[in-house]
Amino acid sequence: MLLQEVSGALYPESHDFLRAMAELHDNKLAPALAGSWTAVNFETYFLQRLSSAVNMAAAHEIQNAISRGNRLPTAACEAWGQALPLACARRALSPLHAP
Repeated sequence: MLLQEVSGALYPESHDFLRAMAELHDNKLAPALAGSWTAVNFETYFLQRLSSAVNMAAAHEIQNAISRGNRLPTAACEAWGQALPLACARRALSPLHAP
């Protein structure tokens, strides 16, 4: 089940569920959770938490995809040409930096 998109859009079913939970708590936030002036009630607090979790997960997926992907030669290797042959060769032969 998708809850929220990275853009911040909340699916209708998710919003209905969050609103129902907020109503059960009279949309009041427990004092232990208070602390941000931008999230002063139950609904805004958990919307903020959900948004943060979705964006952190997306960033983690992007980071993992980038670290597994192929690498192009660095600009330094191209600009220095033969001045850094060993460093450029190591980078080109590295499995993380395969062309």
